[in-house]
Amino acid sequence: SGVGVAQSLLSMQCGGQLAVSITASSILSLAMPGLAAPLLSQRALVTEAWEHVVVSVDSAWVHLYVNGTREAKGRLLRGYGTTLCSAQTCTITVGGGAHFLHADVDEVSFYSKSLSQIQVARHFIATTYSSNFHRPHSSCTSPPQTHLNPTQSCAVADEGQKRLDELADIANGRPSVPTSELDSRSSNPIMQGPDPWPVTSAMAG
Repeated sequence: SGVGVAQSLLSMQCGGQLAVSITASSILSLAMPGLAAPLLSQRALVTEAWEHVVVSVDSAWVHLYVNGTREAKGRLLRGYGTTLCSAQTCTITVGGGAHFLHADVDEVSFYSKSLSQIQVARHFIATTYSSNFHRPHSSCTSPPQTHLNPTQSCAVADEGQKRLDELADIANGRPSVPTSELDSRSSNPIMQGPDPWPVTSAMAG
């Protein structure tokens, strides 16, 4: 992504407009009908690296995930909810806006139901996790790619690996933690219990 310039990442026009953008400070922003204010990620996106972004909408809430971790959530105003597109034609635009998008967008997917946190985790793991993932070297200059900053201490890097391992356990049907939520500010990240619905369909590249 470019630095210092706000850029439109993806937008969907269906009566109202859902818009995912990158702010001038590389924060991910989500605006859509029913939200009183845009949702913002709690950390800046990493340049020159792939990021896994998910927007999940149910009857009351909108959730924004980055790399399997929920970064923000917002309550929908009364009268808004799950359905973003019904029988009407929806226009989806990648990039656009006042500034050229200095980034690539790949594997855009749409689902006919709201994704739960476990389903988002499974999708992230399916696209990024390797069973041969190793802990970083003692120098900790190359920690695992998580939501954490690439420059971090060994202890923080190990915590990042722990988060990735827990996500992998759940994605493989081996929940290692009790039912709860995973948030990017949590020092003891845990996920909700297993969900039988597989994330294997509705891919549209």
